[in-house]
Amino acid sequence: MENNRNTNYALLAVVFVVGVGAGLIIYMLAAQSLSLGQYGMVGAKRDTMEDGASRQGRDVSRLLSYEQAKTQFDGRRIQFDNCASVPSQMTVKNGTQIMLDNRSADPHEIRVDGVLHRLWGYEFKLITLTNSNLPHTASFDCEAAGTVLYNTAEVLIQQ
Repeated sequence: MENNRNTNYALLAVVFVVGVGAGLIIYMLAAQSLSLGQYGMVGAKRDTMEDGASRQGRDVSRLLSYEQAKTQFDGRRIQFDNCASVPSQMTVKNGTQIMLDNRSADPHEIRVDGVLHRLWGYEFKLITLTNSNLPHTASFDCEAAGTVLYNTAEVLIQQ
């Protein structure tokens, strides 16, 4: 009887570990892209490219100073200050890196077509905008201090 109990506990432990592992994999894959059904797949994730070169496996926003990123992404930067976005509209080619720039001391949550990007006070992040069905207008929603503003910015993604 004791042997069956130990076997059951071991089996339960294995099922739990496999379930947690599968859940983590699904979570990571879902965070990278979002299916929009008939409208295609949209991706907006942190980039790991350095100056458009080969993949370095590192987050570019951690390699660039704010001033370097501001210069490099001139014309491809959206600033958020208490969820007011500047500019509120932009057009880019598919696969273009842009800079999300929080100019407020308060943390912001930016959702690009539903994909979440958290920015701490005065933090910036680099993302790549892609879509399989072009042209596509990516919608940016912003949450700060518990207030959600929808469509604070829109980026038209073209070929």
